[in-house]
Amino acid sequence: MNRIKQDAFVGTAATGGNPSVSVVIPCYNRAPLIPRAVVSVQAQDYDNVEILLVDDGSSDNTEAVVRDLIAADPRVRYFRHERNGGEAAARNTGIKAATGDFIAFLDSDDEWLPGKLKATVAALAAAPPSVGGVASRHLLVEDNGTETVVRDWTETDPITCLNLLAKGCGLSMGNTLVVRRSVFADIGYCDETLPLFVDLDWLCRLTGKYRILMLPDVLAKYYKASMRRGEFVSGAVKKFEAKNASLLASYTLKDRLRIKSRFYNYVSLAYAVNGPWHKFVTTRALHFLFNPFQHPGNYVHFLLALTGIAPIGKRT
Repeated sequence: MNRIKQDAFVGTAATGGNPSVSVVIPCYNRAPLIPRAVVSVQAQDYDNVEILLVDDGSSDNTEAVVRDLIAADPRVRYFRHERNGGEAAARNTGIKAATGDFIAFLDSDDEWLPGKLKATVAALAAAPPSVGGVASRHLLVEDNGTETVVRDWTETDPITCLNLLAKGCGLSMGNTLVVRRSVFADIGYCDETLPLFVDLDWLCRLTGKYRILMLPDVLAKYYKASMRRGEFVSGAVKKFEAKNASLLASYTLKDRLRIKSRFYNYVSLAYAVNGPWHKFVTTRALHFLFNPFQHPGNYVHFLLALTGIAPIGKRT
């Protein structure tokens, strides 16, 4: 079992009339980025907050960086795994240690924009108990610094498990979502056996019992991460499908094909970045086969890639 060390020098959450919020920030070998994430929380116009940094067995100077943050702000709490357990384990440690009425998630390489916490907490506090969480729009930051507002189906369609599976997990759980702490006692924690799609798995359970509200405001920045290797993503898909076999079987054949197409999309994008080229072509073709009613632009982009006009994938 992975032992967890809680730093002896921790602070307590601020008190006040507003709902208390625990901000869970998992981190693994991202020491240079952690202060940016924490500062974006400290800059919020909302004070009733504790910041839980969960070090998932880092081998860099994360602990030293966090100790400096604790010395400057007693609201920061630090937990360290003796070995790396993955994103689900890190989040679960933070969730279980949280004392707030609400739990907000922020990945260590991302940041919040001003007003994020106040807007999402106010919306969740005003919502009926049937609403388990509130999310918001976010900016996608490319490697070259280009920022784009992420717009997808969540602007027009309800956030349901089927839509998350068939249209893509448009919610950025790691930097926009705020949930009631009580929902974890009802639906459980993040599944630590899944190597990927942890967010999707947990959100499907959440939407099975609660609604999620999406605010139109752009309140966070998501910094594009490196793509996992295709073999890893493909294996993760199989594990997700095996775990959720009964759920997937409950949908119509048409919906199951749409879901299958979406997973082939994830795998093909991983092969596009890391190769081999022939597996990108194969999985992308299956993506279209299982759901032929794609936007025409998807087909055009694929044809351009095949002809070498669009620089995508490694031809190995």
